[in-house]
Amino acid sequence: MAYERSIHWLYEPGALTPSARFEKGQLYYVVSDHQGTVREILTEDGELIWAGRLLTWGEAECWRVLPAEPDV
Repeated sequence: MAYERSIHWLYEPGALTPSARFEKGQLYYVVSDHQGTVREILTEDGELIWAGRLLTWGEAECWRVLPAEPDV
């Protein structure tokens, strides 16, 4: 089903930056910097599975820590 493959980004009320991601029955926590840029995604157990940053001219540098989901 399409719903089972969907990704849901969760926001705190009034926030513009996501605080979590829900996909395939798994909850992932989002860590953002002071400007609201997503820097890391963690599992419910606190394992780092994705990290990234913006370089000087806005180029995105992303890397996976584990070969697990989510596919960002």
